[in-house]
Amino acid sequence: MTETELQQQGIERYEAGDLEGALIDFSKTIAQNPDNATAWYNRAIVHAAQKNHEAAIKDMGIAIGLLPENSDLFHARAASYRALKRHREALADIDEAIRLLPEDPDNYLFRGNCRVDLTDRKGALEDYTKAIELEPAFLGAWYNRAKTYKEMKDYYPAVRDLKKCIELAPNEVGFRVTLGSWHAEMLEFEEAENIFSLAIGMRQHAYDIYYYRGNVRIQLGKMEEAIKDYNMAIRLEPGLISAHKMKGACHQHLGQVEKACDAYRQAAEMGDKEALDQWKKVCGQQE
Repeated sequence: MTETELQQQGIERYEAGDLEGALIDFSKTIAQNPDNATAWYNRAIVHAAQKNHEAAIKDMGIAIGLLPENSDLFHARAASYRALKRHREALADIDEAIRLLPEDPDNYLFRGNCRVDLTDRKGALEDYTKAIELEPAFLGAWYNRAKTYKEMKDYYPAVRDLKKCIELAPNEVGFRVTLGSWHAEMLEFEEAENIFSLAIGMRQHAYDIYYYRGNVRIQLGKMEEAIKDYNMAIRLEPGLISAHKMKGACHQHLGQVEKACDAYRQAAEMGDKEALDQWKKVCGQQE
């Protein structure tokens, strides 16, 4: 086969998930023409997909030697460096990618991620903001900026950015669940309850959302409603130990000792030590 045919076949095999076949094709292409930078790049991508990042870095280095002004090559090598937790080398490569292609929002998103790895959250915020300036609907940049603000305990802009994510992807329930959790952390329990209720309306078979809403309803003193949420969570995921335990706490609070003991017992039988202790204490069970 010709060099072009081998390369095309390798791409098709890669896209079909045949990584070993693609690796063979790109290796044959390189053997025919060692100056084919695209073949080196493609083989590096296959190595990276196989989590063989050292080999990917080596191949990408050769590709960069052949095409030193190609931003994508530096970005790809940075990804392998980051996968190996070689964060400063990843940062150096993505800096070079930005120098070569300063208007690519993906480069700024990636550099922001690298800076988070290095605990430079202020620098990460600057990069995410730049990515958003270049592409205002860049969901990944909005979300990562929201998470970074949250890590810095700066809740107002974190919530603002997360709400923007919901605006951009209104059908993504995960954003709403995260927003509800953040409001709960801020002790804004009514807001959290409302958000979890909306999320349940969108995904009625998500046991975790019922569990989260149950926890919030405890904080609001709504024990009966919390029990209903825990029951639904258990119905959808019977092995959810914490739901059994929290249901026991609700029944105990309401003075429903027999029901509390039954819930604690079920959690204890699943291996929860705290529930076992409560079962012994509340229900008078002995070792």
